[in-house]
Amino acid sequence: DDLPQPAGNRQQRVEVDAQVRERQASLEHVGDMLSFLSGGGDAARRMAAAGTFVTPMLSTDYSGQPPAATWRELLAQERRAVGDLLGAGVPLLAGTDSALPAMRPGESLGLELRSLAAAGLTPFQVLQAATRNAGAFVQARIANPGAPFGVIEAGARADLLLLDANPLEDPQRSLSPRAVVANGRLFETSELDRWRRTRQQGAPCFYLLTPVRRLV
Repeated sequence: DDLPQPAGNRQQRVEVDAQVRERQASLEHVGDMLSFLSGGGDAARRMAAAGTFVTPMLSTDYSGQPPAATWRELLAQERRAVGDLLGAGVPLLAGTDSALPAMRPGESLGLELRSLAAAGLTPFQVLQAATRNAGAFVQARIANPGAPFGVIEAGARADLLLLDANPLEDPQRSLSPRAVVANGRLFETSELDRWRRTRQQGAPCFYLLTPVRRLV
C-alpha cells in the first residue's frame, strides 16, 4: 500500500476520487477534475495528502470543441481549480498535450506558463512548476531516477538556462535563452538559432521542453 501508483491520464476511465484513494502519482488535465474539485478545498487537500502531482494543462487546444463562450467559462473554472490545488499544497507541473495536432513542441510552453500565472501562481511558482517540481516528481515517484534535476546544487544534473533578463519578472523570458546547458553540455546562441530555423522550416527538431497552444 505504500508503493506509489504509476503516473497516467486515466480520468476518463476511472473516477478521480478512486485515483486519489489509490495514491495515483500524477493526474493530468485539470478540466477532467472539475467535478471532483467542485466540493471545495477538501478535495484538493485530499490530493495533497495523497502526494499526487497535478499537470493542469491549461493551454490544451480547445479548437473544434465547445463554442467560445462555453470554453471561456470552462477555462475560468479550470483556473479557479488550479487556485484551490495551489492553496491546498498540491505540487503542480508545467506541461501540455503535445500529442495534439495544434501543439507545437517548445513554442507552447510559454502559453502554459502564462496560463499558470493567470490562474494565480506567482512568477516563482510558475518557474518551480517547470523546474524544481518536475525534478521532485521524478525523484519521488520514478524508480532509479538518476541525479536530481530542476535545481542548482552540488550533485544535481547540470541543466541551466542562461538568460539576459530576470525570469522572476516574467517567466516567459526563460523561453529566449542566450545559451542552454543540458546535462552538462553547452548549447550556445548559434546552435539555438540553427534549431529555431530548422523548426521554422518544418523539419523535426529536438527540444528540451515540449509543451501548446490555446487562446487565453
